[in-house]
Amino acid sequence: MALLRNADFKILSSRILGGTQAFYKAIEHEDTVTSAYLVRDGLGREQKPRTISWTFTWRRFVRENPAKVQAIRILLSRPKDWSTEALSELEGQLATTPERFTIETLQKVHQVRYGKALADVISMVKHAAREEEPLLTAEERVSARLRPPDGSTDVSQRPGALAGADPFIT
Repeated sequence: MALLRNADFKILSSRILGGTQAFYKAIEHEDTVTSAYLVRDGLGREQKPRTISWTFTWRRFVRENPAKVQAIRILLSRPKDWSTEALSELEGQLATTPERFTIETLQKVHQVRYGKALADVISMVKHAAREEEPLLTAEERVSARLRPPDGSTDVSQRPGALAGADPFIT
């Protein structure tokens, strides 16, 4: 620490490093700096998530592959059969596509494109297949399933719920 406070060392280091740097501002021109999230596919192409081509590629994959990818078929036609095994299969299939879709990348793209952070994989697949399907987070999906049919927030009033019993244990 004493070396760093030494006056001679400070002078020497400023000479080696070129002294202080001066910044000049041009009066007649102003630079604008922007940034954008880019998605890189398996072929090294970078695309902005808001571009139609990226969205079209994702939608095309979902719409053309229900026969090839069982997990997509389950989500679109037999959602009650959805399981962790189906999720693992879907993640594996997505990673092997030329676009190298990953759940994390899809979530980031949906956040940028649709303003929906942390959309769950179920709603991303359903939304790609049918645009009228809502994008939901896992929390929103669970809340919607637990909400009584009449829309009230009192879960104990669900049909079949016992007074004073835990409504989550069946």
